[in-house]
Amino acid sequence: MSFWKRLFPGRRSGLVPYHDFALKQTVLVPKAELRPGVILVHLTGQDTPVYADPSQLVPGAYRQPPFTGEAAECIRTLAAELQDVFPQSAEEWEDGFRRDLDPDREIASWLRVSAVLTALTDRFQFSPAERAECFRILVACATGERDTVRERSDPQLLSPEAYQATVALFFDGV
Repeated sequence: MSFWKRLFPGRRSGLVPYHDFALKQTVLVPKAELRPGVILVHLTGQDTPVYADPSQLVPGAYRQPPFTGEAAECIRTLAAELQDVFPQSAEEWEDGFRRDLDPDREIASWLRVSAVLTALTDRFQFSPAERAECFRILVACATGERDTVRERSDPQLLSPEAYQATVALFFDGV
C-alpha cells in the first residue's frame, strides 16, 4: 500500500484525488491546491474519477463513428455559440466527442454550458472578458464537483452575485 493510501485511507473533507502524471500516481491534495483548469476524469485502471491537468491527457482512440443528423447539428451549434470563448471548429468538437464513451451525455453537458452562458450574458450584460470568465466557471462546473469550482476557475472579474448565479443556474437550474 502506498504512503498516501496509508496516510489517507478514505477521502477526507477538503482532500481530492489528483493524478500526477510525472509521478504516474494518484495522490490526495487539498482542494485549495487545485489549479485553474484541472478537470475530473476517469482514467483507465482507476475505479473513481480523479482531477487531472487536461494538457497532460493523451487523446484516446475513436469510439464513435462520425456524427450525423441531430448530433451533428448540435455540434455545429456548439461551435458557433461558443466561438468567442472557445474557438474550435465543428470538426474539432466532433473529433473530441467521437473519442468519448458517452458522447450524448457530453454533448448535452456542453449544450447546457452554452445555454447557461447565453442566459447569464443576457442577464448581466457581460463584457467579452466577463463572458470568457463565466465560460471558465461553467467549464469547471461541467468538469468537476461543485465544491471545487472556485479553485478550478479562479474568478477575478465577475461580481459575487454573478459568480453565485452561474454556479446555481448550472447545478440547480435557478
